[in-house]
Amino acid sequence: MERIELIEEKIRAWLGQMGLPVTTGPGGIITLKSDRSLLFISLASGDRRPWVRITAIALVGFTPSLDFLHRVLELNNEVAFGGFRLFEDRTLAFSTTLQPDALDADGFADATRYVAYVADTWAPELRALAGGRYSVELTRDLDEGRGTT
Repeated sequence: MERIELIEEKIRAWLGQMGLPVTTGPGGIITLKSDRSLLFISLASGDRRPWVRITAIALVGFTPSLDFLHRVLELNNEVAFGGFRLFEDRTLAFSTTLQPDALDADGFADATRYVAYVADTWAPELRALAGGRYSVELTRDLDEGRGTT
């Protein structure tokens, strides 16, 4: 088994220990839900070392304003580790990247909870500034057969 597969196996075991329901999305990305956000855990190898990225999609379909962008920049200075990322398709995510060599079950659990906490905590304030939807609302729409528009 390749090193990245061993890391993924460990991560899935740790998520199981946390009691979190996990699904696998396209490309093998591990997917979970928090109160307001969808979380994605991805693994990749770069420059000989693998890394793990934990990403929470906080908002989708928002309309950015100067106040919104300013607040995102402020929050990036306030959070302990990780950062908010804006995408052209009007998606706001919060993510952190970890070095799996130094990662254990507790550290991974703390990082996963932290990413979900930051996204879920600040999404309402940012949504008030720019509109949009919480990413878990999209999955509820799909689960209920309503589409995502």
